[in-house]
Amino acid sequence: MTVSQRPIETDATRTAADALEACNRHDVDALARLVSEDVGFDNPVTGPTDRAGMLAFHRALFAGFPDIDYQATQLTTEGDRTVAECHINGSHLGTYAGVPPTGRRLSVGAAFVISVRGGLIASWRSYFDRVPVLRVLGRIE
Repeated sequence: MTVSQRPIETDATRTAADALEACNRHDVDALARLVSEDVGFDNPVTGPTDRAGMLAFHRALFAGFPDIDYQATQLTTEGDRTVAECHINGSHLGTYAGVPPTGRRLSVGAAFVISVRGGLIASWRSYFDRVPVLRVLGRIE
């Protein structure tokens, strides 16, 4: 089931779902339209960064994993905060983090905590295990 098939209950849920759908289309421009100028972005790869860092991360991710897909299994919203539980799948078919394509398949569970202010994403925190990513890149066995 895709994000668009899930019931949408609030503006925060809709904004988070729209962002995940933009990611699944690999549409960084659409994602950029959904995030505030002062968004805070944090994930195990980038650490804390700003809007430019968030968008650069996604450009690099989509280039390195051209078939990457975020399968949302649950969206839970309270107030302006949505937690998206996802399963991420993709093949390392392009250069990512300076590593040439390995052809290996990535499969990892993730949770995104997305806060919305004024209809735009104000904060996005990602939680996932880096070990599968490092294995796909050949950094560890």
